[in-house]
Amino acid sequence: MSASCRRISFLILLTVSLFGCGDGGSDEAPILRNTAEYNAAIERAQQISAPVLAKADTGEPLTQIDKTTLAESATLFESIVAFQPTNWVAHSSCGRVEQLLDRHEKAIQHFEQALRSGPKSPTDEAKHLLAVTHLFLSDSQFAQQHFNLADAEARQALALDPNNPVFLGALASALVQEGKATEARSILTRAIKIDRNAPRLKNLRRLISLGSSK
Repeated sequence: MSASCRRISFLILLTVSLFGCGDGGSDEAPILRNTAEYNAAIERAQQISAPVLAKADTGEPLTQIDKTTLAESATLFESIVAFQPTNWVAHSSCGRVEQLLDRHEKAIQHFEQALRSGPKSPTDEAKHLLAVTHLFLSDSQFAQQHFNLADAEARQALALDPNNPVFLGALASALVQEGKATEARSILTRAIKIDRNAPRLKNLRRLISLGSSK
């Protein structure tokens, strides 16, 4: 795994261990009444979801068993975000889980709320997590075929971390779908110079070739 990918993996796993997600798949999510119950819910949610999130971060496809595990954890995540509904990191984590369950409309809502509520003067770690949130929002917009919005969010991620090859790959993917193969090729070349093994770059050459032939 590349250094950039490992950094994203670390931050997302840390985020889930600290907060969680909401709007899960159960109508019977327990109500957390105090901090002790909240901490217990976090521990359990992290325990069952962390391996799946780590797997997803490598780009490996999730199995049905993985998605069943995420659906189980969604019940806990719903309770966690209800306990801290204004926490921007909780919304970011929540959006990621919804995204992995292919519930992109919900994911978009949570990512957007996270970005609206995020710190105005972030620390370096918070700045990177904000950039990752823009990346994941770009991914969900891409999945919904909102390629111009995916492009915009990838650029927002790059504004916070200009030399991240994963973010560059997301932008190049959106550009291909927008029919901008020349710009996509330029972005891809830049990303490869930084880290040719970064996620998203492996198949982009073929996609850009297809885009240039349209």
